[in-house]
Amino acid sequence: MTIDGGSIGSPGEARDAKVARFLQRAMYTGPAIGWDAVVGHEHAKRELSVIVAALERADLAARLGVPLVKGVVVTGPSGTGKTLLARAFAGEVDRPVYVLSGADLTAGRIRRVYEAIHDVPSVVVIDEIDIIAARSYGDGRSKTVGALCVALDGIVPVTGPITIGLTAEPVDELDPSVVRSGRLTTEIRLDLPDRADRLALWRHYTASIPASEPLDLEMAADRSQGMSGADIAAISRAAAGLALADGLSELSATHLDEALERRGLVRRPPVRGHVDRHQVAIHEAGHAVYAFAILGRDSLNEAVISRSGRGEGHVSLRTEWGEESGWRTREWRQEAQLSLAGIVAEELILPDGQASFGSERDIATATDIVLRAHAAGLVSNFGRVAAERVERGPDPESFDQRGSEAMRSALWESVRAEVSAAESACHAVLVSQRQAIERVAAALDATGSLSGARLIAALVDAGAVEAIR
Repeated sequence: MTIDGGSIGSPGEARDAKVARFLQRAMYTGPAIGWDAVVGHEHAKRELSVIVAALERADLAARLGVPLVKGVVVTGPSGTGKTLLARAFAGEVDRPVYVLSGADLTAGRIRRVYEAIHDVPSVVVIDEIDIIAARSYGDGRSKTVGALCVALDGIVPVTGPITIGLTAEPVDELDPSVVRSGRLTTEIRLDLPDRADRLALWRHYTASIPASEPLDLEMAADRSQGMSGADIAAISRAAAGLALADGLSELSATHLDEALERRGLVRRPPVRGHVDRHQVAIHEAGHAVYAFAILGRDSLNEAVISRSGRGEGHVSLRTEWGEESGWRTREWRQEAQLSLAGIVAEELILPDGQASFGSERDIATATDIVLRAHAAGLVSNFGRVAAERVERGPDPESFDQRGSEAMRSALWESVRAEVSAAESACHAVLVSQRQAIERVAAALDATGSLSGARLIAALVDAGAVEAIR
């Protein structure tokens, strides 16, 4: 796709000089890209390819009854590739792209922009469209929403611009009049990448970076759980920057490991003092040994003690492993036990039952898990009673907070009993594995982090007992 000053839609053909300058600034002039530039999101590319085919073969589309779409809304968390997908779509249909920000659009500007390009085959990308079309806005935004609706459904022919709205908000949060049939008709949801897509993203973003040794991208895919494509791209660049800072011309596995630990951010100082650091190592080793013992090796991503946060460490699990083996249906009581494994390990090994700040967060997590179990009716001896109604009274919309004191007391006694039972069950698992906890903690204390195969090897070498699944 080539865009230049003499193409259709150039400022010289605009009806208004201000709008012409605005469109000139908004026109994307970077290199044309296609579907190959978008890693993953196959469902989204498939959906948009239908629109491309309908535009390119309009007569056949009409005979088959395939509608010509004027607008699409793409939703998903930041960094998942919404803008990249819109650019790829524009490249596939060979149309100029105008990238507009919802923050810059008023009712008048929307009207003038669409009037200026009403007969121009183009793609209009409205980033953060929720700023002008959110359901929560009242009369102050009604004119803007109305102007957008008219632009999408009124004066704009299908042969003119196709509008792609981008937002991190769910479609339900947008004004229904904007996303109804004939306007932003098609909804495409981009989620955070799963493990297979993360691996593909790591391969894509490290392919052009010279490396002095093979990089363990399988490990990187495990450790980057919850990251977006933009996060992975940033960490790849950060790893290259660390190699550059060391005076090297090639990336090493050590640089990638350090960049992953930093998560692309400046690393905070490690925990002060050997005693504090060792305590955090014991805490995280407790989580790792318990997960290994109850869930198995395939559940573990990494254990870290030098990351930011009050607990100064964490153990992360692989959610994809759960999807493969019933993770989401495992007993909620095991989740509560796992959250308490750190404090149980500290009490088993450290003198005088010392507890780190990380335990405060873990206790809150266990309490929340048990409360959700009550709300879902999973605590059989408590009964199927909505916990929120117990706490707030029969009318959750009212300001009456009295509720039933007896029921609230019963709820919290049940929660206390379940958390206590979870702690006892966790203690029963870990008490016979004290030596394994101490050895894993020593390895963590020495390295700061263990991930993938290194973490599993440390657990096996320490004599931790693995679950048989």
